[in-house]
Amino acid sequence: MDTTDEDERGPGEGIHFERGDSRIGCRTDQRDGGRSRGHYTADILGGRVAVQREWNSATALVREREAQLREKEIECEVLQLNLEKEFGRCVELEETPRGLRISNENAQKVTVDLMARLEKFREAYEAAIKRSKRLITTAKKREKKHVEELATLKARRAEEARIAEELRG
Repeated sequence: MDTTDEDERGPGEGIHFERGDSRIGCRTDQRDGGRSRGHYTADILGGRVAVQREWNSATALVREREAQLREKEIECEVLQLNLEKEFGRCVELEETPRGLRISNENAQKVTVDLMARLEKFREAYEAAIKRSKRLITTAKKREKKHVEELATLKARRAEEARIAEELRG
């Protein structure tokens, strides 16, 4: 049997495989593109080689594309993680002004509360001062009155003592 590889050679030129007593033999010759009886043409073998080459080429291309795809998937995963981090930061940044606003509102409420308490304390202090002044004034008046009463009593005693002296003597 004989097959011709016309893949790299022109038509009619090829390698012929023959089957004989030694089982398989190989020879090259010039042919006119026709097929000989009892021989496999190189077209079949050449077709197989071409298909194998295409298969290998396609497989290599697929592997290369798969590697590129894996790289892109990893890159996408990294970008997704970075996006999630950035989203978290954005949420934090959005919450920060809200928290500051709440803190500011709380501080304003505390300030208003403290101002109201201060005003109440100031009013209580002023009332205590007025009361103290009234008590001091009243105490001074009472002391003055007491001193006057004592002076009057002394004068009366002195008068009584003088009268008693005059009566005795």
